[in-house]
Amino acid sequence: MKIYFKNLDGLRFFAALLVLIHHASFFKLDAVKGASAVYHVYTKQFGTLGVNLFFVLSGFLISYLLMVEQQRTGTVNIKHFYQRRILRIWPLYYFYGISITLLAPLAINWLGMGAQEVDWHTIGINLVFLVLFAVNIQMAFFQYNPGIAEITWSVCIEEQFYMVWPWFMRWFNKRLLQLFVIVVAVSMLMKVLFFVLMAAGYITEHRMKLINYVFALNRLELFGMGMLGAYFYFNRERYGRVYKKLFHRGVQWVMWALSILFVLDLFPLPATFRYFFAHGLAAVLFCYIIVASVTERSVVNFEQPLLRTLGKISYGIYLYHTVICQLTINLFARVLRVPPASFIGYDVIYPFVCLLLTAVVAYASYQLFEKRFLEMKQKIAVIQTRV
Repeated sequence: MKIYFKNLDGLRFFAALLVLIHHASFFKLDAVKGASAVYHVYTKQFGTLGVNLFFVLSGFLISYLLMVEQQRTGTVNIKHFYQRRILRIWPLYYFYGISITLLAPLAINWLGMGAQEVDWHTIGINLVFLVLFAVNIQMAFFQYNPGIAEITWSVCIEEQFYMVWPWFMRWFNKRLLQLFVIVVAVSMLMKVLFFVLMAAGYITEHRMKLINYVFALNRLELFGMGMLGAYFYFNRERYGRVYKKLFHRGVQWVMWALSILFVLDLFPLPATFRYFFAHGLAAVLFCYIIVASVTERSVVNFEQPLLRTLGKISYGIYLYHTVICQLTINLFARVLRVPPASFIGYDVIYPFVCLLLTAVVAYASYQLFEKRFLEMKQKIAVIQTRV
Protein backbone atom coordinates (compact mmCIF):
# COMPACT_ATOMS: atom_id res chain seq x y z
CA MET A 1 0.00 0.00 0.00
CA LYS A 2 1.51 3.31 -1.12
CA ILE A 3 1.10 6.16 1.36
CA TYR A 4 1.38 9.73 0.12
CA PHE A 5 1.76 12.74 2.42
CA LYS A 6 0.86 16.07 0.91
CA ASN A 7 3.40 18.91 1.05
CA LEU A 8 6.35 16.70 2.01
CA ASP A 9 7.85 16.70 -1.49
CA GLY A 10 7.98 20.48 -1.22
CA LEU A 11 9.60 20.29 2.23
CA ARG A 12 12.24 17.91 0.84
CA PHE A 13 13.10 20.46 -1.83
CA PHE A 14 13.35 23.29 0.69
CA ALA A 15 15.68 21.16 2.82
CA ALA A 16 17.93 20.58 -0.21
CA LEU A 17 17.67 24.28 -1.14
CA LEU A 18 18.92 25.35 2.30
CA VAL A 19 22.01 23.17 1.90
CA LEU A 20 22.62 24.40 -1.65
CA ILE A 21 22.40 28.08 -0.66
CA HIS A 22 24.75 27.49 2.27
CA HIS A 23 27.41 25.84 0.13
CA ALA A 24 27.01 28.33 -2.72
CA SER A 25 27.71 31.14 -0.26
CA PHE A 26 30.66 29.29 1.27
CA PHE A 27 32.26 28.53 -2.12
CA LYS A 28 31.75 32.13 -3.22
CA LEU A 29 33.55 33.57 -0.17
CA ASP A 30 36.31 30.98 -0.49
CA ALA A 31 36.96 31.50 -4.19
CA VAL A 32 36.28 35.21 -4.69
CA LYS A 33 38.27 37.49 -2.42
CA GLY A 34 36.33 40.63 -1.61
CA ALA A 35 32.96 39.18 -2.62
CA SER A 36 29.88 40.42 -0.81
CA ALA A 37 29.02 38.62 2.43
CA VAL A 38 25.74 40.45 2.99
CA TYR A 39 23.67 37.24 3.10
CA HIS A 40 26.22 35.03 4.85
CA VAL A 41 25.13 36.06 8.33
CA TYR A 42 21.68 34.62 7.54
CA THR A 43 22.76 31.58 5.51
CA LYS A 44 25.65 30.29 7.64
CA GLN A 45 23.35 27.79 9.43
CA PHE A 46 21.37 26.80 6.34
CA GLY A 47 23.46 23.68 5.70
CA THR A 48 23.09 22.30 9.22
CA LEU A 49 19.39 23.05 9.38
CA GLY A 50 18.67 21.66 5.91
CA VAL A 51 20.29 18.38 6.93
CA ASN A 52 18.38 18.45 10.24
CA LEU A 53 15.13 18.84 8.33
CA PHE A 54 16.06 15.81 6.19
CA PHE A 55 16.74 13.76 9.33
CA VAL A 56 13.43 14.68 10.99
CA LEU A 57 11.63 13.92 7.73
CA SER A 58 13.30 10.51 7.57
CA GLY A 59 12.36 9.73 11.17
CA PHE A 60 8.76 10.74 10.50
CA LEU A 61 8.28 8.90 7.21
CA ILE A 62 10.09 5.67 8.05
CA SER A 63 8.50 5.42 11.50
CA TYR A 64 5.00 6.05 10.14
CA LEU A 65 5.38 3.43 7.40
CA LEU A 66 6.66 0.91 9.95
CA MET A 67 3.70 1.66 12.25
CA VAL A 68 1.31 1.03 9.36
CA GLU A 69 3.05 -2.23 8.52
CA GLN A 70 3.02 -3.30 12.18
CA GLN A 71 -0.70 -2.58 12.39
CA ARG A 72 -1.49 -4.34 9.11
CA THR A 73 0.66 -7.47 9.48
CA GLY A 74 1.42 -7.64 13.19
CA THR A 75 5.18 -7.33 12.62
CA VAL A 76 7.91 -5.52 10.67
CA ASN A 77 9.51 -7.43 7.82
CA ILE A 78 13.15 -6.41 8.16
CA LYS A 79 14.24 -8.04 4.89
CA HIS A 80 11.60 -6.22 2.86
CA PHE A 81 12.49 -2.94 4.54
CA TYR A 82 16.17 -3.29 3.63
CA GLN A 83 15.33 -4.19 0.04
CA ARG A 84 13.31 -1.01 -0.39
CA ARG A 85 15.95 1.20 1.24
CA ILE A 86 18.79 -0.29 -0.80
CA LEU A 87 17.00 0.42 -4.08
CA ARG A 88 16.27 3.99 -2.98
CA ILE A 89 19.64 4.98 -1.50
CA TRP A 90 22.47 2.83 -2.82
CA PRO A 91 22.47 3.33 -6.63
CA LEU A 92 22.91 7.11 -6.68
CA TYR A 93 25.07 7.09 -3.54
CA TYR A 94 27.62 4.70 -5.06
CA PHE A 95 27.46 6.22 -8.54
CA TYR A 96 28.11 9.70 -7.23
CA GLY A 97 30.46 8.79 -4.39
CA ILE A 98 32.77 6.51 -6.35
CA SER A 99 32.87 8.91 -9.31
CA ILE A 100 33.80 11.87 -7.12
CA THR A 101 36.38 9.91 -5.13
CA LEU A 102 38.14 8.68 -8.26
CA LEU A 103 38.04 12.09 -9.93
CA ALA A 104 39.29 13.88 -6.81
CA PRO A 105 42.95 14.22 -7.95
CA LEU A 106 41.88 16.08 -11.08
CA ALA A 107 39.13 18.11 -9.45
CA ILE A 108 41.15 19.38 -6.49
CA ASN A 109 43.97 20.70 -8.69
CA TRP A 110 41.77 22.04 -11.47
CA LEU A 111 39.39 23.85 -9.12
CA GLY A 112 42.23 25.16 -6.99
CA MET A 113 40.73 23.61 -3.86
CA GLY A 114 44.09 22.83 -2.26
CA ALA A 115 47.73 22.13 -2.92
CA GLN A 116 47.75 18.70 -1.26
CA GLU A 117 47.92 15.88 -3.76
CA VAL A 118 45.55 12.93 -3.57
CA ASP A 119 47.45 9.70 -4.18
CA TRP A 120 46.01 6.25 -4.81
CA HIS A 121 46.58 5.18 -1.19
CA THR A 122 44.41 8.08 -0.01
CA ILE A 123 41.81 7.32 -2.67
CA GLY A 124 41.71 3.70 -1.50
CA ILE A 125 41.10 4.74 2.11
CA ASN A 126 38.37 7.14 1.03
CA LEU A 127 36.71 4.41 -1.03
CA VAL A 128 36.69 1.99 1.93
CA PHE A 129 34.87 4.48 4.16
CA LEU A 130 32.52 5.36 1.30
CA VAL A 131 31.61 1.75 0.50
CA LEU A 132 30.96 1.02 4.19
CA PHE A 133 28.68 4.07 4.54
CA ALA A 134 31.13 5.46 7.09
CA VAL A 135 32.23 8.79 5.61
CA ASN A 136 30.84 10.54 8.70
CA ILE A 137 32.96 8.25 10.92
CA GLN A 138 36.01 9.09 8.81
CA MET A 139 35.36 12.82 9.21
CA ALA A 140 34.71 12.59 12.95
CA PHE A 141 37.42 10.25 14.20
CA PHE A 142 40.07 9.73 11.51
CA GLN A 143 42.35 11.83 9.34
CA TYR A 144 40.38 14.27 7.24
CA ASN A 145 41.68 13.14 3.85
CA PRO A 146 41.45 15.37 0.79
CA GLY A 147 39.28 14.04 -1.98
CA ILE A 148 36.51 12.45 0.10
CA ALA A 149 32.96 12.63 -1.22
CA GLU A 150 32.21 14.82 1.77
CA ILE A 151 28.56 15.58 1.05
CA THR A 152 27.75 11.87 1.50
CA TRP A 153 28.33 12.04 5.28
CA SER A 154 24.65 12.75 5.94
CA VAL A 155 23.56 9.90 3.66
CA CYS A 156 25.80 7.65 5.76
CA ILE A 157 24.01 8.78 8.93
CA GLU A 158 20.65 8.04 7.35
CA GLU A 159 21.84 4.60 6.27
CA GLN A 160 23.15 3.88 9.76
CA PHE A 161 19.73 4.92 11.09
CA TYR A 162 17.96 2.64 8.60
CA MET A 163 20.13 -0.30 9.61
CA VAL A 164 18.84 -0.33 13.19
CA TRP A 165 15.52 1.52 13.21
CA PRO A 166 13.18 -1.27 11.99
CA TRP A 167 14.56 -3.53 14.71
CA PHE A 168 13.88 -0.90 17.38
CA MET A 169 10.41 -0.22 16.02
CA ARG A 170 9.62 -3.92 16.20
CA TRP A 171 11.08 -4.41 19.69
CA PHE A 172 9.42 -1.28 21.12
CA ASN A 173 6.14 -1.72 19.23
CA LYS A 174 3.97 -1.02 22.26
CA ARG A 175 6.49 1.27 23.96
CA LEU A 176 7.36 3.87 21.34
CA LEU A 177 7.30 6.74 23.83
CA GLN A 178 9.88 4.83 25.87
CA LEU A 179 11.97 4.45 22.71
CA PHE A 180 11.78 8.21 22.18
CA VAL A 181 13.07 8.89 25.70
CA ILE A 182 15.94 6.42 25.21
CA VAL A 183 16.93 7.96 21.88
CA VAL A 184 17.00 11.50 23.29
CA ALA A 185 18.91 10.32 26.38
CA VAL A 186 21.58 8.59 24.26
CA SER A 187 22.00 11.68 22.10
CA MET A 188 22.43 13.94 25.13
CA LEU A 189 24.84 11.50 26.81
CA MET A 190 27.02 11.53 23.69
CA LYS A 191 27.11 15.32 23.74
CA VAL A 192 28.07 15.31 27.41
CA LEU A 193 30.74 12.64 26.83
CA PHE A 194 32.53 14.55 24.08
CA PHE A 195 32.15 17.84 25.95
CA VAL A 196 33.89 16.27 28.97
CA LEU A 197 36.63 14.84 26.72
CA MET A 198 37.14 18.31 25.28
CA ALA A 199 37.23 19.94 28.73
CA ALA A 200 39.76 17.32 29.88
CA GLY A 201 42.00 18.06 26.89
CA TYR A 202 41.61 14.73 25.09
CA ILE A 203 40.04 16.32 22.02
CA THR A 204 40.00 19.86 20.68
CA GLU A 205 36.92 22.07 20.67
CA HIS A 206 36.94 21.88 16.87
CA ARG A 207 36.91 18.07 17.01
CA MET A 208 34.08 18.13 19.56
CA LYS A 209 31.96 20.34 17.30
CA LEU A 210 32.77 18.22 14.26
CA ILE A 211 31.72 15.06 16.06
CA ASN A 212 28.49 16.75 17.12
CA TYR A 213 27.94 17.66 13.48
CA VAL A 214 28.63 14.33 11.74
CA PHE A 215 28.34 11.54 14.33
CA ALA A 216 25.01 9.69 14.13
CA LEU A 217 24.54 9.21 17.90
CA ASN A 218 24.81 12.98 18.45
CA ARG A 219 21.87 13.56 16.11
CA LEU A 220 19.54 10.83 17.30
CA GLU A 221 17.05 13.31 18.75
CA LEU A 222 16.26 14.47 15.21
CA PHE A 223 15.19 11.00 14.10
CA GLY A 224 13.51 10.39 17.45
CA MET A 225 11.47 13.57 17.20
CA GLY A 226 10.43 12.55 13.69
CA MET A 227 9.24 9.25 15.14
CA LEU A 228 7.34 11.09 17.89
CA GLY A 229 5.60 13.21 15.27
CA ALA A 230 4.71 10.07 13.31
CA TYR A 231 3.37 8.43 16.48
CA PHE A 232 1.22 11.47 17.27
CA TYR A 233 -0.10 11.72 13.70
CA PHE A 234 -0.71 7.96 13.51
CA ASN A 235 -2.79 8.18 16.70
CA ARG A 236 -4.38 11.55 15.94
CA GLU A 237 -7.90 10.25 16.53
CA ARG A 238 -6.93 9.16 20.04
CA TYR A 239 -5.52 12.63 20.74
CA GLY A 240 -8.27 14.43 18.87
CA ARG A 241 -8.76 17.40 21.19
CA VAL A 242 -5.05 18.05 21.67
CA TYR A 243 -4.41 17.51 17.97
CA LYS A 244 -7.07 20.07 17.03
CA LYS A 245 -5.66 22.71 19.40
CA LEU A 246 -2.01 22.14 18.49
CA PHE A 247 -2.70 22.52 14.79
CA HIS A 248 -5.13 25.39 14.91
CA ARG A 249 -4.36 27.64 11.96
CA GLY A 250 -3.22 30.47 14.21
CA VAL A 251 -0.76 28.21 16.04
CA GLN A 252 0.55 26.96 12.71
CA TRP A 253 1.31 30.49 11.52
CA VAL A 254 3.17 31.25 14.74
CA MET A 255 5.24 28.05 14.49
CA TRP A 256 6.08 28.66 10.84
CA ALA A 257 7.24 32.20 11.73
CA LEU A 258 9.39 30.88 14.59
CA SER A 259 10.88 28.22 12.32
CA ILE A 260 11.80 30.77 9.64
CA LEU A 261 13.40 33.06 12.24
CA PHE A 262 15.33 30.09 13.61
CA VAL A 263 16.54 29.07 10.14
CA LEU A 264 17.74 32.64 9.52
CA ASP A 265 19.75 32.36 12.75
CA LEU A 266 18.04 35.37 14.32
CA PHE A 267 18.00 33.72 17.77
CA PRO A 268 21.19 34.69 19.68
CA LEU A 269 22.07 31.26 21.10
CA PRO A 270 25.16 31.02 23.34
CA ALA A 271 27.83 28.62 22.05
CA THR A 272 27.41 26.04 24.82
CA PHE A 273 23.61 26.11 24.53
CA ARG A 274 23.92 25.74 20.77
CA TYR A 275 26.19 22.71 21.18
CA PHE A 276 23.81 20.88 23.52
CA PHE A 277 20.39 22.00 22.34
CA ALA A 278 20.48 23.41 18.78
CA HIS A 279 19.74 20.01 17.19
CA GLY A 280 16.93 19.42 19.70
CA LEU A 281 15.36 22.82 19.08
CA ALA A 282 15.51 22.24 15.33
CA ALA A 283 13.97 18.79 15.88
CA VAL A 284 10.98 20.25 17.76
CA LEU A 285 10.32 23.04 15.26
CA PHE A 286 10.77 20.85 12.18
CA CYS A 287 8.70 18.03 13.64
CA TYR A 288 5.86 20.47 14.18
CA ILE A 289 5.95 21.92 10.65
CA ILE A 290 6.10 18.42 9.14
CA VAL A 291 2.99 17.26 10.98
CA ALA A 292 1.34 20.64 10.33
CA SER A 293 2.11 20.29 6.62
CA VAL A 294 0.37 16.91 6.30
CA THR A 295 -2.62 17.79 8.45
CA GLU A 296 -5.97 18.48 6.82
CA ARG A 297 -5.95 22.09 8.08
CA SER A 298 -2.44 22.95 6.87
CA VAL A 299 -1.82 26.65 6.22
CA VAL A 300 0.76 25.90 3.50
CA ASN A 301 0.30 24.40 0.07
CA PHE A 302 3.40 22.93 -1.56
CA GLU A 303 1.40 20.74 -3.92
CA GLN A 304 2.33 22.71 -7.04
CA PRO A 305 3.73 20.55 -9.87
CA LEU A 306 7.13 22.29 -9.89
CA LEU A 307 7.66 21.87 -6.14
CA ARG A 308 6.56 18.24 -6.25
CA THR A 309 9.01 17.54 -9.09
CA LEU A 310 11.84 19.31 -7.29
CA GLY A 311 11.00 17.34 -4.16
CA LYS A 312 11.19 14.06 -6.04
CA ILE A 313 14.67 14.90 -7.31
CA SER A 314 15.84 16.42 -4.00
CA TYR A 315 18.18 13.48 -3.33
CA GLY A 316 20.00 14.26 -6.56
CA ILE A 317 19.96 18.00 -5.83
CA TYR A 318 21.56 17.31 -2.48
CA LEU A 319 24.34 15.08 -3.84
CA TYR A 320 25.18 16.90 -7.06
CA HIS A 321 25.02 20.51 -5.88
CA THR A 322 28.50 20.83 -4.34
CA VAL A 323 30.29 19.91 -7.55
CA ILE A 324 28.02 22.14 -9.64
CA CYS A 325 28.38 25.09 -7.25
CA GLN A 326 32.17 24.82 -7.38
CA LEU A 327 32.22 24.57 -11.16
CA THR A 328 29.86 27.55 -11.39
CA ILE A 329 31.88 29.81 -9.09
CA ASN A 330 35.00 28.98 -11.09
CA LEU A 331 33.10 29.86 -14.27
CA PHE A 332 32.01 33.21 -12.84
CA ALA A 333 35.38 34.12 -11.32
CA ARG A 334 37.89 32.76 -13.86
CA VAL A 335 36.10 32.55 -17.19
CA LEU A 336 33.51 35.33 -17.05
CA ARG A 337 35.71 37.39 -14.71
CA VAL A 338 32.77 38.87 -12.84
CA PRO A 339 34.10 41.68 -10.57
CA PRO A 340 34.27 40.61 -6.89
CA ALA A 341 32.11 43.54 -5.81
CA SER A 342 29.25 42.56 -8.16
CA PHE A 343 26.23 42.02 -5.93
CA ILE A 344 24.00 41.08 -8.88
CA GLY A 345 26.60 38.67 -10.25
CA TYR A 346 27.50 36.77 -7.07
CA ASP A 347 24.48 37.21 -4.79
CA VAL A 348 21.66 36.94 -7.32
CA ILE A 349 22.70 35.34 -10.61
CA TYR A 350 25.32 32.92 -9.25
CA PRO A 351 23.07 31.09 -6.71
CA PHE A 352 20.22 31.02 -9.22
CA VAL A 353 22.48 29.43 -11.86
CA CYS A 354 23.69 26.91 -9.26
CA LEU A 355 20.11 25.92 -8.47
CA LEU A 356 19.07 25.79 -12.13
CA LEU A 357 22.03 23.66 -13.25
CA THR A 358 21.76 21.36 -10.24
CA ALA A 359 18.04 20.84 -10.84
CA VAL A 360 18.67 20.02 -14.51
CA VAL A 361 21.39 17.49 -13.65
CA ALA A 362 19.32 15.97 -10.83
CA TYR A 363 16.26 15.68 -13.09
CA ALA A 364 18.30 13.98 -15.82
CA SER A 365 19.80 11.64 -13.22
CA TYR A 366 16.34 10.82 -11.89
CA GLN A 367 14.89 10.08 -15.33
CA LEU A 368 17.85 8.21 -16.83
CA PHE A 369 19.22 6.42 -13.77
CA GLU A 370 17.37 6.56 -10.45
CA LYS A 371 13.91 5.97 -11.87
CA ARG A 372 14.76 2.44 -12.96
CA PHE A 373 15.62 1.45 -9.40
CA LEU A 374 12.61 3.27 -7.99
CA GLU A 375 10.34 1.34 -10.36
CA MET A 376 11.95 -1.89 -9.16
CA LYS A 377 11.38 -0.72 -5.58
CA GLN A 378 7.71 -0.04 -6.30
CA LYS A 379 7.20 -3.45 -7.94
CA ILE A 380 8.81 -5.20 -4.99
CA ALA A 381 6.66 -3.18 -2.58
CA VAL A 382 3.50 -4.27 -4.42
CA ILE A 383 4.56 -7.91 -4.31
CA GLN A 384 5.43 -7.63 -0.62
CA THR A 385 2.04 -6.13 0.16
CA ARG A 386 0.27 -9.06 -1.48
CA VAL A 387 2.31 -11.66 0.42
